[in-house]
Amino acid sequence: MYVTLSMITKSRSLIFLAVIVTAYFFYSKYSSFELPILDRKDFDPDLIDSEDFNSKKEHKIPDFEFLDQEGRVFTNKDLDGKIYIADFFFTSCAGICPIMTKNMFKIQQEFINDPFVKIVSHTVHPEKDSVAVLNEYAKLNNIDSKKWHLLTGDKQELYDIARKGYFAVSKVEENIQDAFIHTENFILVDNNQRIRGVYNGTMPYEMTRLVEDIYYLKKSITN
Repeated sequence: MYVTLSMITKSRSLIFLAVIVTAYFFYSKYSSFELPILDRKDFDPDLIDSEDFNSKKEHKIPDFEFLDQEGRVFTNKDLDGKIYIADFFFTSCAGICPIMTKNMFKIQQEFINDPFVKIVSHTVHPEKDSVAVLNEYAKLNNIDSKKWHLLTGDKQELYDIARKGYFAVSKVEENIQDAFIHTENFILVDNNQRIRGVYNGTMPYEMTRLVEDIYYLKKSITN
């Protein structure tokens, strides 16, 4: 069988057409992608206080004030205009916390030179996790204190921000001293203090999704 010039030209045309069609469908899929703004209705009702569940007001992370690993007062005002990732941990955790810290470190390194992206990790065991303990933990895990803030403070306030701010924990006993907050979730928050995504902090593929969503969010905000 002889291969003619016209056959080669036709074959190239078909390949070119296939590339164009593939590119079109790829662009159509991702150009229409939108990162949702998550509200109360998007979460398990067990994570929402009954008096807040039917609220019509757009949910935003409420005001807070804690201390970071450098002993600095850190508030929601320090995150104005920033994209950030929040989670909950404790330094003596031998279960999922080390995995979460390693995965969050990857997020830190991905955006290490980007002042627009921050990380906040709230201790769930403030009785032990003092500023000094958090500072030592930060050093052991190569945490950049300008990028990633480890927060401690009043246990009730930490519980309130976990439940009423990030919808990260189910209701526990009335006696907060006996309560123990723990969740593997990483929560993505935009520059307007709105929740834009929730990710399993122990899963590598979820970290890939989180990084992609941060870049998408950055692009949608700056455009």
